[in-house]
Amino acid sequence: MEEWTIEEMMLAQFTLSELMPNEYPQIGEMFTSAKSKVSGQLAEVVRNRTGSFRLRLIVNGQERWTTATADYLKSGEWK
Repeated sequence: MEEWTIEEMMLAQFTLSELMPNEYPQIGEMFTSAKSKVSGQLAEVVRNRTGSFRLRLIVNGQERWTTATADYLKSGEWK
């Protein structure tokens, strides 16, 4: 698998919501994780080298990280 440059990783963090704004979650929106069904406000999106995404949620004032696939994000099931 090809390694990402720092520039590519940073660009992915800030452009995920711009790729398909009607399909992907936006910073500030509520997000529900697939497995644990924990809901929180989306605070940050980081793309992993594997193509999945790390999402930082704010849940009851606490930070919580979760991982989501592009398919899950695009499916809209997180709403």
